[in-house]
Amino acid sequence: MATDAPAHSRHPEVAEMAPEQDEPLTGMVVRSSHLLTRAEEMGLDLGPALMNVPEAGDEGELSILRQIMSATSVAELDSPWTAEGLAVYADRIIRVDAIRRAPSDFEDGLGWYLLLDIIDMDKDGERHTITTGSLSVCGQLIKAHALGALPLAVIPRRAKRPSRRGYFPMHLEICLPAAS
Repeated sequence: MATDAPAHSRHPEVAEMAPEQDEPLTGMVVRSSHLLTRAEEMGLDLGPALMNVPEAGDEGELSILRQIMSATSVAELDSPWTAEGLAVYADRIIRVDAIRRAPSDFEDGLGWYLLLDIIDMDKDGERHTITTGSLSVCGQLIKAHALGALPLAVIPRRAKRPSRRGYFPMHLEICLPAAS
């Protein structure tokens, strides 16, 4: 691949089987993203750190299925996919045990979203799988993964006012252990 290609396109994902063939395609799937391109222009290459996050694959789907099957109300059946997934936990302590990445078609996003295996420390102590495409949250968790800092206790925080595009940005307040 040419070295003048955007950095995020230099991190290949070998993908699918060719129709009616038994052999995988030898090409690469390139996830393109306006945000990744802008980040690279600023000297921030998220590609290597993002590619070190495991792909969701079947494990992500099974985690979502586990969450669906443990639903105790009809309202909870849709919880793995709601845009408010992480916002539901706003201002509560959760522990992020693991993250996985999955491709996203969201036009304004990174080209990827994260599946988070969490434990709700404030409410039920139960394991949940939620998704997030929040740029700040993804950045924080991708870096935490790169630092080997998972599991990590955090408090999701949601902005009081929407952005110009109408989104309520989120970030994670990191809960550091008390100094002894």
